[in-house]
Amino acid sequence: MLNVKCNKGFSLIEILISMAIFLTVILIVSDIFVSTTTMQKQTLREQKALNDLNNVIEQIAQYVRVGKINYDTPYLYPSDQLNLNLDGDDYISIWQVDSTETKSIYVNYRLDDGQIHGGYLTPESTKTPKFDYYLIENLDFYISPMQDPTRLDLSSNEYLSNQQPIVTIVIDAIVLTESNTYLKNVKLQTTVNSRSYAR
Repeated sequence: MLNVKCNKGFSLIEILISMAIFLTVILIVSDIFVSTTTMQKQTLREQKALNDLNNVIEQIAQYVRVGKINYDTPYLYPSDQLNLNLDGDDYISIWQVDSTETKSIYVNYRLDDGQIHGGYLTPESTKTPKFDYYLIENLDFYISPMQDPTRLDLSSNEYLSNQQPIVTIVIDAIVLTESNTYLKNVKLQTTVNSRSYAR
């Protein structure tokens, strides 16, 4: 007598269960992939913003190093503007510009007794493609001492201060998502002294 074995196929329930397991695994993997990609994009945007802002704060710090604080302008504590004198009649002024679209950091300068120039250190509009990943919220200068250390008080025959001028620069900004919505607050700060300190 012959023994004939019949191979049974998969039942419909087995196929449905297999497909459900397969789809669940695919959904989990794709969710992990999308989450990782989104986090990577956000981290990249944050890094770009920090790089640009670090460049801006370093540029301002360089201006402070080579310039002499102009104490003829009264400063608040903190101040949103800084005026620096260079050799001759040259100068650099840095301040925060507030517009309806955003806030920016503007620099106005005259070098080598030439014409007066100016420009933005940060974007003046969120529509600028290169800079659409952050917005300036606030720029503050903490100037110390508040009085000119090179000026002699004639009544006491002493200088107004014996401290070398120091400026702490603080920039508050918001990192944006690709759709220009809030992602993260960042704050950068550096303290630099003016090398021009001659009495």
